[in-house]
Amino acid sequence: METEQRLKKRQNVLNWSIWAGIVLSLILGALYIVSASPLNPKSVRLPDIDSSIFIYFGYGIRAGMTPYVDMVDHKGPLLWTIEWLGLTLGNGNMTGIWALEWIMMFVDLVLLFLCARFFIKNCAVCLLAVGISITPIVYLYQGGNFSEEWSLPFILLSLYIFMDYFSNNKLTLFRIIACGACMGAVLCIRPNMIGVWVAFVLAAVVRMILKKNWKLLGKCISGFLCGIGLVVLPYVIYYACKGALRDMWQWSILNNVGYVEAGSSSIFSLGTIRYFWNIDDMLYVPVLLMIVVALCRRRFDWIWSSVVFYAISLLLCTMGGRTIPHYAMVLIPCLIIPVSYVLSEIIKLSGKYQYLVLLILVVIWGKVSLIDAVQTQNANIELNFHEDLNNNSVVEYILENTEPSDPILVMSLNPYYYDATGRFANTKYFIQHFMYDYDYSLYDTVMQDIEQNPPKVIIMRKYNVDGDPWGEWMTRFYEDMCMKTDSGMYELYETDFFVAFKLQ
Repeated sequence: METEQRLKKRQNVLNWSIWAGIVLSLILGALYIVSASPLNPKSVRLPDIDSSIFIYFGYGIRAGMTPYVDMVDHKGPLLWTIEWLGLTLGNGNMTGIWALEWIMMFVDLVLLFLCARFFIKNCAVCLLAVGISITPIVYLYQGGNFSEEWSLPFILLSLYIFMDYFSNNKLTLFRIIACGACMGAVLCIRPNMIGVWVAFVLAAVVRMILKKNWKLLGKCISGFLCGIGLVVLPYVIYYACKGALRDMWQWSILNNVGYVEAGSSSIFSLGTIRYFWNIDDMLYVPVLLMIVVALCRRRFDWIWSSVVFYAISLLLCTMGGRTIPHYAMVLIPCLIIPVSYVLSEIIKLSGKYQYLVLLILVVIWGKVSLIDAVQTQNANIELNFHEDLNNNSVVEYILENTEPSDPILVMSLNPYYYDATGRFANTKYFIQHFMYDYDYSLYDTVMQDIEQNPPKVIIMRKYNVDGDPWGEWMTRFYEDMCMKTDSGMYELYETDFFVAFKLQ
């Protein structure tokens, strides 16, 4: 009896050690991924474009400004809440947003691991499945703090709930509400990332109808809608109280539609799909392998919903035809089922040689994908330790020529300089989307805001964010500002990198 107790105790210690090792691996893996963010505490550079836009909203909320009224962009209100929360956790420091990124990335990896467990019981193989599924993020991360990144935990949690329902018939009211709340969260970040709910809700509804389980179907519909409402309604009430409900609708919904229409003459772009697939073979190969294996094994059940999930997510992230890598980040949750299923079939076929086969798979994965990914990630991390002297020169100019309360205006898609100096724009149009030269809808408004609330300093970098020269929009603005200089309203200052107009 005593021997059995000792053996049981040793087994418990071993099990706890294994799980502690898994958790530690996932924590460190998440840290390695988010270390490529310029928000990490060791970085000497600040984030550009999208991330800096979102951070501006976080600072604005802390300063008492209202999104869609005092500052505008076409993302949803939950994203601004996340930025505000991160800055608040960091006591105004952007490192707080990075800490949130680390936590959320760890949650992503945990959920990927738990999803893999539905197919694979071997923890080592589950970790391999997580590694293969998450590897493409190296090429898609682009500095992080994107709407796609913040949506991943909500997508993955819902995927886990769906998988547990289809695999184990486990479904509670709490899970249904949680799943709806996750969809509500993504709708309040950016609505084009709802592929998991479209695919699996449809599959669940069909299953319940075929089983004539009308009571459960009604419970699911009411619970799911309740979950969506728990997230969406507080924002509706808040902006209604602020008298800004129409503004929220205009910017977070209608302007998203306009953004898609402006990017492409067709809704879905085959060229963009090919572009995403060329980023990393792992973004499509696992799905193709699963289709082949499932057909060979004559498996026709719920796992085919994962193919629908992938197809819808792929189409949604290519809407507008823009070849922007981080858009494809939402494909990562689509990979865990194909990867896990294929690995489980390989392990089954290998029998007693499964550990040898696992070792061979690790070697193949390392040679085909992991080595390049690690080299790319290390290069991405290294970028954060090199100062951008040109951008620093703009920051120094703003700090030397303005007070913290002075409004400024940065003529670009890059609010880097607002965030770095703690200044705010003189207008809610702190970004102008000037690359769309055919769109002059904002031009007169921006010029009018300059007249009514003149910024102390106006900054124009000598090239657009993509390195191209100024377009027609910016050229016209420069000429108009030179006229204001001639009239004595502003003083011109110019370097090889930027042009500045200082209020006299």
